[in-house]
Amino acid sequence: MKRLAKKNLTKVIFALILIFILSTQIQPTRAFYQAVLTAPELIQNFPLKPLIYLTNKPKVKEVVIKSSNREIYADLYIPNDREKHPAAVLDLGLDIDRKDPRVVKVAETFARNEYIILAPNIPYLSSRRLTTTAVEDFIASYKFLENQPNVKKNKIGFIGFCTSGGLTLIAAENEKISQKVSFVVAINPYFDLKSLYIALTIREVEGQKWTPHFKSVEVFNREAIALLDKTADQTILFNNLVNISEEDLAKGNFPKLLKEDELRLSKAAIFTYHTLTNKDSDKSTFYLENAQDSQKEFLISMSPSTNIQKLNAKTYIFAEKGFNYIPYTEARRLSRKLEKEGKYLTYQEISVLPQSIQEQTFKEQLVGIIKLTQFIFGFFKETN
Repeated sequence: MKRLAKKNLTKVIFALILIFILSTQIQPTRAFYQAVLTAPELIQNFPLKPLIYLTNKPKVKEVVIKSSNREIYADLYIPNDREKHPAAVLDLGLDIDRKDPRVVKVAETFARNEYIILAPNIPYLSSRRLTTTAVEDFIASYKFLENQPNVKKNKIGFIGFCTSGGLTLIAAENEKISQKVSFVVAINPYFDLKSLYIALTIREVEGQKWTPHFKSVEVFNREAIALLDKTADQTILFNNLVNISEEDLAKGNFPKLLKEDELRLSKAAIFTYHTLTNKDSDKSTFYLENAQDSQKEFLISMSPSTNIQKLNAKTYIFAEKGFNYIPYTEARRLSRKLEKEGKYLTYQEISVLPQSIQEQTFKEQLVGIIKLTQFIFGFFKETN
């Protein structure tokens, strides 16, 4: 019992030291207190999580959004008052349902900070697909928020994690809403599918070995193969480059084509096979330049880099070097391009997100949490 009490006291002391350090670096304002209360909610096992005790639980209701001929089901988180508030479309990326505890946690945290949050289930993302349809659904979600009576029309944006970070940037660049989107928060986003392809295939980032998450490889391979004309080609390549074990996808251990399959494949399919199994950085450009026209169009249309000059929203970019879905270099390239274009941005990069303070040294904990809190503070300060 004494040991447990001592351990808990240590955690409390740590939290108090952290708050003191932050208060010396950030002027104590409403945004400061919001940031200090919010950061612990986004860190597993943080000793103090006072936000739920100091704020009202938001109202949540299920809504249906019309997007072309589709119906998008979503949860709308509303602060428990009658005031008008900033709002955001929130999506955590591939294969993450709006009822997922992680989505609920983030949505509720922002709603407790007086933001209206719309968490849609984007159908193609739920099935691990990367398509322009998903972008259309994000645009429809934005327009849905525009029509809500308690939303500040000039303060509507996106909060996107991972793949959705890239997709929400593309949505914000679209001429239908580009002049109206107030902000985009992109956490570990992708910027250009060509540079992402190189990282996924040669499994190297900034000269260091990098093992991508199997889902990233699976999604990229599936989309490239689906663009082939012949169903027979797609079936064979799916079986060799998509429908294999998670470990083999992550490590790039793709089976060699059977002779009989190779004889049945078209030249385009064989080229696609070699493109997706390439591990030689010197050949990457060759494969990209000689891809099928439909594959080239996919790389262009689904990259935020293509129309980045059309992005007018304030952009808040957060990158974690230890993230394995998308290399941190994508976020870094995005920030550099925005800076070159003279766009407004905030960029924060850390080695490892402090998911569990029990698994890191005291210094790592402080650095990670301070940077995260500073990032959140900047967002609250400029979007409230």
